[in-house]
Amino acid sequence: MSAVRERDSKKIPVTEFMISDIEKNLKADQMDLLKLRESNILDLKHYANEATSKREDFVANLAKITKNLQETKDRSNELYASTNQISVDFSKVTDQLDFAASLVQRAEDMSIIITYIQEFNKPLEDPPMVRAPNQPPPDPNNPDNPPQEVLVPAFDPLDILLKSIKFPPTLYQCAELCAKLFKIVTSAERDYLQNARINLIQYRERLKDQLLEQFVANSKINKYEQAKCASALGLLSHEYEAMEAFIKSTPIMTDAGKKYHFKEKYLFEDESILLDHYKGLCSFFVTDCKKSWDLIDVIFTGSQQPKTVLVTTVFNTVFDAFISRVLNHYLETPSKQNRFCDMFYKLHNETDEMLKSIWALDGQTFSNQNIMENTFHNFQTSYETLETQALTNIMLEQVVPHLKKLRQIIENAKKWLTRKEEVSYDIFSEFNPQMPITILTNGAAAWERCVVLCDPQRKHQVLKSLIDLVIQANLREYLITYLEACRICMMKENDINTVPRFLAITSVINMSILTIEAKYSQILKPHLMQKPQYHEMFLRDRESLISSLEDGITKNLQICINIITDRVKSIVATKNFKNSFLQQNVDGSVSQSCKEICQILTGPNSVIQEATALSGDNNISFCSVLAKELIDTICNALFEVRYDFPEGTMQLSMDLNEYRNAFIKFNLDFVNIKFEDLDIAAKIMCTPADRIQMVKKDLQMTPKSIDLAKKLLPLRTDAKDEDLANAL
Repeated sequence: MSAVRERDSKKIPVTEFMISDIEKNLKADQMDLLKLRESNILDLKHYANEATSKREDFVANLAKITKNLQETKDRSNELYASTNQISVDFSKVTDQLDFAASLVQRAEDMSIIITYIQEFNKPLEDPPMVRAPNQPPPDPNNPDNPPQEVLVPAFDPLDILLKSIKFPPTLYQCAELCAKLFKIVTSAERDYLQNARINLIQYRERLKDQLLEQFVANSKINKYEQAKCASALGLLSHEYEAMEAFIKSTPIMTDAGKKYHFKEKYLFEDESILLDHYKGLCSFFVTDCKKSWDLIDVIFTGSQQPKTVLVTTVFNTVFDAFISRVLNHYLETPSKQNRFCDMFYKLHNETDEMLKSIWALDGQTFSNQNIMENTFHNFQTSYETLETQALTNIMLEQVVPHLKKLRQIIENAKKWLTRKEEVSYDIFSEFNPQMPITILTNGAAAWERCVVLCDPQRKHQVLKSLIDLVIQANLREYLITYLEACRICMMKENDINTVPRFLAITSVINMSILTIEAKYSQILKPHLMQKPQYHEMFLRDRESLISSLEDGITKNLQICINIITDRVKSIVATKNFKNSFLQQNVDGSVSQSCKEICQILTGPNSVIQEATALSGDNNISFCSVLAKELIDTICNALFEVRYDFPEGTMQLSMDLNEYRNAFIKFNLDFVNIKFEDLDIAAKIMCTPADRIQMVKKDLQMTPKSIDLAKKLLPLRTDAKDEDLANAL
């Protein structure tokens, strides 16, 4: 055992051997890294030197390139300047060549023109006269007096002249040449070209006829050839003839359109059928224009003038005859005179709409007054007279009889009031709710016609007279007179049933005022503002009318309040009301007197229901005054009756709740507050005497409710026993 240990102790440790190897390897690697580092440093220095050398070469080359670029730019600028100079020189040379060629061409053209002028300046031959082929036959009744022989020129001297001249090949070129020659000859101030001027005038007329013939021949065949003809005629100052020829070929002027033209039999047909004929003519012409516009745009230069000429010509030829014949017939026929104004207006409007539709085809808007004036102006004076006359007749037939009857009722009613006679009259059956509408409808129709049809110089004067006739002389008189008749009759009758009927009528009066406002804005205002004096007069009259109507309505509403209050007072003055709160009369429901009062306010056709017809301020004033009067009347009556406890006080509470449900519909704040106080007072009335103070604290009573309770508590039948006068 000891031998083994000795042997093992002599061995070299393994770790010592491994560390020495690692150190050797590290030193070897370190030497290798140092060598590699030195090698890399040498390489980097070499590369740096090489890069420095290349950078110097690059900078030198860049400087050379910059220099070469600058030299190239300078040479480019020199080349640009040289090119511009060459262009200028070339242009000058070209202009000189063109001018030289132009002089040559102009010289040649002038030579040709002078030749033509010389040819046309030749005097025409004087042709001999020869016997005409067709001679008038002898008169068998007068053989001794033979007819005179007719002689004609042997030839046309202009034909001989024109055959000797060589003209351009086309008719259009001939027209251009003729226009040019005529312009030169006309501008010359010497007499030696007089023959040329005369001959050119004749030649121009011949060309015109030929061009018109060709224009018509190409109608509906070749619009481009028509355009050439129209242009050539324009050069000859005869474009209007081309327009006339075109118009004659349009459908409205041919057989297709003539079936829509005026016919005498139309005058004896119904008015609606007559207007249908005219509408058909207008519609056909608009359709015709839609087709013609495209042709006009191609054929004529400055196409708006030909379009205007077409419309004006057709209107003066076709529409004027239709309109004038119809309106003259209405003027001359007594049975139709009352329809003249309406017919005049309808024809005018239909015509105006037709022309607007035609101008709209091109997106244009023109005044139609110039086209329509010549036709309609002839009837304006008659219209102004008949309009006033017709409106006056309507008022005489429909309004004046009612006015007379109302005035008679007023006179009779005044006598009834004075004599206290037991005579009644149902004034409300005399009110026709359609009458104000009829007056304003007829008036507005007349105003609308007036602003369109009247002569502008007299329009405002006529309009003012029509306004006065409608509003002042009839509507105002009718409504004011009726309100006065209502006032007297309601005072005489003192019948509560008249109140809802009057309130319903006020809605018609309010509607009349609103209608006046609407018609003023729609029709009258734009025209009256053109004449401030008439506008101010209208505004004053309107305010006067409204003020008078409001005054009349206010007086009548006060009478209504008095009638209702008197009726309620009569109810609360009855024994039935006074005994309603005694034990033997309490049946557990609302008292009969309370039902009657609430029925007045909320029943069918009731006061509150009809009061909604009143306008804003009138409604509030009427309802406020009426509610206060009625509440005070009821309260005062309740303060004068006796209440059994608890049956009678419970009856009081039920009645007050019913009153509250009725009065709440007035929609007034003070009414709600009043019944809240009454409700609190009723609760106190229903409270046993020993608990009143406790209930008072719980109810948080207001001073007004306390005051009401103090007035009611002493009226309880147990007041003395319980000392209720001092309970609060």
